[in-house]
Amino acid sequence: MSDKIKRYFVLLVAATLALSLFSGCEREKAELSPGLNLYVSQSGSDMADGSFEHPFQSLERAQLEVRALKAQSDEPVTVNIRGGEYYFDESLRFDEKDSGTESAPITWQAYNGEKVLLSGGIRLPAEKFKPVTDEAILSRVLDETARKSLLYIDLSGYLDEWPGPILPDSEYAFASGGPDMYIGGEPLTISRFPNNVQNQAFLFADSAEALADEPSAPVRLTSKALKERSEVWSPDAWKSMYAVVFMRWDWANSVFDVKSFNAETGELVTGGFWDVPQENPRFYVFNLLEEIDVPGESFIDYENKAVCFYPPEGFKEADIYLSVLQNDIIRMDGAEHLTFRGLTIGYTRGDGIAGYHVNHVNIDGCEIAHLSRRAVTLDDATDCAVSNCNIYDTVDGSIYLWDGGLRRDLTPSGNVIENNSIHSNNRLRKWTTGSIWCDSVGLIVRNNEIYDEPVVALFLNGSNDALVEYNEFYRTGLDVSDTGAIYYGFDPSVLGITIRYNYFHDIGNSYGGIGQQAIFCDDGAVMPYIYGNLFVNASDKSPELGSAIKANGAQFGVVKNNIFVDSPHAAFFQAWGDWDREPVRQDAWLQSTYDLTDWYGPNKVWPKVTENVDIFSNLWRERYKGTQWETLWRYVSPEGYEKANAIAASGDDTALSDYLYEHAPSETNLFDGNVCVTIDELFLDNGRGGTNFEAGTDIFRDYTNADFTLTPEGLDAIREALPEFEIIPLDKIGRR
Repeated sequence: MSDKIKRYFVLLVAATLALSLFSGCEREKAELSPGLNLYVSQSGSDMADGSFEHPFQSLERAQLEVRALKAQSDEPVTVNIRGGEYYFDESLRFDEKDSGTESAPITWQAYNGEKVLLSGGIRLPAEKFKPVTDEAILSRVLDETARKSLLYIDLSGYLDEWPGPILPDSEYAFASGGPDMYIGGEPLTISRFPNNVQNQAFLFADSAEALADEPSAPVRLTSKALKERSEVWSPDAWKSMYAVVFMRWDWANSVFDVKSFNAETGELVTGGFWDVPQENPRFYVFNLLEEIDVPGESFIDYENKAVCFYPPEGFKEADIYLSVLQNDIIRMDGAEHLTFRGLTIGYTRGDGIAGYHVNHVNIDGCEIAHLSRRAVTLDDATDCAVSNCNIYDTVDGSIYLWDGGLRRDLTPSGNVIENNSIHSNNRLRKWTTGSIWCDSVGLIVRNNEIYDEPVVALFLNGSNDALVEYNEFYRTGLDVSDTGAIYYGFDPSVLGITIRYNYFHDIGNSYGGIGQQAIFCDDGAVMPYIYGNLFVNASDKSPELGSAIKANGAQFGVVKNNIFVDSPHAAFFQAWGDWDREPVRQDAWLQSTYDLTDWYGPNKVWPKVTENVDIFSNLWRERYKGTQWETLWRYVSPEGYEKANAIAASGDDTALSDYLYEHAPSETNLFDGNVCVTIDELFLDNGRGGTNFEAGTDIFRDYTNADFTLTPEGLDAIREALPEFEIIPLDKIGRR
């Protein structure tokens, strides 16, 4: 054997040995997960055995193997997914056959931190994008740069249909779940007027009127601003146009066909709406070729399934996806003891992850984004957690955590939302129901960063005994009014909510309306315990009513040991009482609780406290004994309900008014032990004040640069007035 061949042989053996040792190290690292491990790789084969050396190719094949292993062993199973993009043309479904147990859970995870994308979208090839040459189209595009770079793509080969933005069988409801196109991780938006610039994104109609005195009558909006803008449009531009209107309230938008438009008068007639419009509703119009003037804006030809758009910067190098899967990426029905860890999930017309009747499901360290509905839906869920995730860019909310625990016997759900970054959701649907939408007893929401949300950040209806702590909420309520970063209402049985050690700042918008708050307890509900929070610029700036905390007829709150900075008022405890009597008592609140009003139509209050749950049971009384919420039972009782309704049935309005006044509470909300800085007035209406301290900005280390750490001198001054004041732990707030 020649020396040259010998050297080659030695090198070959050394390389083989090194590769073997490297593979062994990788395998050892991967198999740190206890129990049995399977592997999936795009370079694998579904005919393989699922080992590290011979991985499966598909998650569906791994799922079959997990089921087989479960039948043979009681050990935990981990499916390690190697980096790459896994496309789904139908949901990856899990049921009881895929469930783990407490001692042998099932985990699906990205292997060793590799980027794993579970996608319901297809990549669009560059050759499909063509420059627009049709002068009939180009002549309508007003922006010169957009006109010169305008592109066109025919998507009819990828989509069976492109449903419009209005829900079928509705004249005004948003349709989520439509196809979306994403360029470089950003959704292609639909051209609109005015452009989506914060605090400039809407017109106000000069007038609005229903065209008939009947349900679902068309509405005529008149707008001088729209008239002036339309002077540069094609005469037929309006025929492809839709209108988004806050038709009845500032907390809910709707989408309408435009039935007619008179450019000479600025009169726009929408499809039918079920209620009377407000006098000057906010609105914008969209899907106009003329209004393509921002990179990433488009015009959609729904009938022909085609798009014209102004390509954003970096378009030629960007990944381009079209969401085509109409269902959820991951769908669970009756599954339990499952963990999904470290996965990137997106580009689908459904939810990212959806689970129904689930138990012990953990969604950990995932990035869930670019969705035409929600990021996570967990319905009838117990002991579930969404933690360490980055959730953003959805059409209709981030997390829907519903029907958790049992409200009737106050069994806690065990559900947790913790240490997530949640932002920039609700692209289209702007409703009070919000980004995170919960009905979950004993829910914990902790150490999250929640921001850039156009609507309510956290909706807590039905969430008795929820604990909201160490979160940072900012730039929420960007597009709506009559809202809060945290919101719940219209149910006096929602008790036990604690909101503590959170940082609320830069809340609200400048569109007017009924206001935006950090915390809003609405429509005669029962207030939470609000302790140890920092509120900075945490409300709208209305000098009359702007407040960081609002209670619209809500009772029995405690606001204690908080710091309020830069709001017209710290709190507005809006009274529901008869202002003609002294003292003012909350007789209108008692009237509402006893269903003696028609304010809410068929949506009654009393069944919420006696049929949905039984607040008069010994279990409920014992649970809230000795708390601020125990006060509820001093004023509300079945006997009082029967007596008040009997008087109402007699037709004696004076006797009813006297009875309600005599039995109603007064000044039920406590504002005590708080520090207020540059606050015009501490609180309004239905509250009683204890000892509070008003200070200057010099109590903070650096007010100008938003460092609200108390100086030693500032703390001394506070504690001289409030000896028991607890320092707010700013270093523990937000995502950890």
